Amino acid sequence: MPQVFWVTCPFCGTKFTAEKVIWDRDDPLLCPQCLEHFKRADSPAIETVWPVTFQDLRTFSRRAD
Repeated sequence: MPQVFWVTCPFCGTKFTAEKVIWDRDDPLLCPQCLEHFKRADSPAIETVWPVTFQDLRTFSRRAD
């Protein structure tokens, strides 16, 4: 099963999932509702869904210090 994140379209407000590989490459996203292309930085809301790894936990703990 692919790792995904939730993204909200800046044009129509539709919330949909996209694969993490798109996040990693910063490819343009295509809204399934209005068919507009946009970059993830243009989305008004992004929520990660993929599992947290040990490396992520180390990064988070450094931020808390």
